[in-house]
Amino acid sequence: MSTTEPSQATAGERAGRATAGQTELALIATTVILYAGGWIAAEYALRTIAPLSLASFRFLIAGMILVIAARLTGRSLGLDRPGTVVALAFFGIAVGHAFFYWGLRLAPATDGSILSTALAPAMMLALGVVVLHERVSRRGMLGAVVGIVGVLLVVVGPREGGGDLVLLGDLLLALGAASIAIYTVLGRVAMTEGSAIGVAGSSTLLAGLMMLPFALLTEPPFAPQAWSIETWLAFGYLTVPSAVFAASVYYTLVRRFGAVRATLVQYIVPVVVFGLSAWLFAEALTPVRVAGALLALAGTRLMLTDKRTGIVAPAEA
Repeated sequence: MSTTEPSQATAGERAGRATAGQTELALIATTVILYAGGWIAAEYALRTIAPLSLASFRFLIAGMILVIAARLTGRSLGLDRPGTVVALAFFGIAVGHAFFYWGLRLAPATDGSILSTALAPAMMLALGVVVLHERVSRRGMLGAVVGIVGVLLVVVGPREGGGDLVLLGDLLLALGAASIAIYTVLGRVAMTEGSAIGVAGSSTLLAGLMMLPFALLTEPPFAPQAWSIETWLAFGYLTVPSAVFAASVYYTLVRRFGAVRATLVQYIVPVVVFGLSAWLFAEALTPVRVAGALLALAGTRLMLTDKRTGIVAPAEA
């Protein structure tokens, strides 16, 4: 046997690890950009577009794209359990994003990112105890407590302007996080009967249809002809990259590199949203709020690395 063979094998292994590392880094960076950009795009879009109109038309378009993609690839839409799909559409998408978008009209994107990141896993843990009678580990309980303390610091920490309206916005964002928790629990049931892209498509399209009558009856006319270029870019980003591709890229990361490595995204997205908000919207990041954000992320890490809590996708705006 040639003495060069082991060294060649070692070189091949190193090249393989390097390629895998580059792929993982690219997937993490892409996922972070998609999710963080969604929060910023939502704040931009909501300056012009009414909340229910933004959600309904965004989900109608994104849902049709996903349903067509699922049918072309022969994947199930999960309609064998229509009640579950309807519940997914109503609680997790329609109600959840109505709260998110009403909240983002009053509170900054940083609040939405932190509240959804920390509160959704904590609420999922609580739902598991109440609904599924699961036992909570000390690690999961500690994570929930630390995360909630961090969220409270973010919400009540000193900031410039806003007052009671910002607190109302934070409350609406928290209700949106609760809907995301319900969506995730129901989604685990629905995915047993259909593909991820199919269930996402059918529930997203149905959510858009649910919200459309309320948007048309209660909000100003949907008038894209009057939008600025910034509003068009924000709506387009929310509709295709954020709604269609974000979850797919994230779950590709989970499948190829594992759930624990994928949770890095949960900690990076709020940091990126913080930085982008400070840069684009001149939002003041006070020491108390930054400390609260760090505590919220630490609590999230404890919950997401607990075997009982499991892995969830980041909340997208």
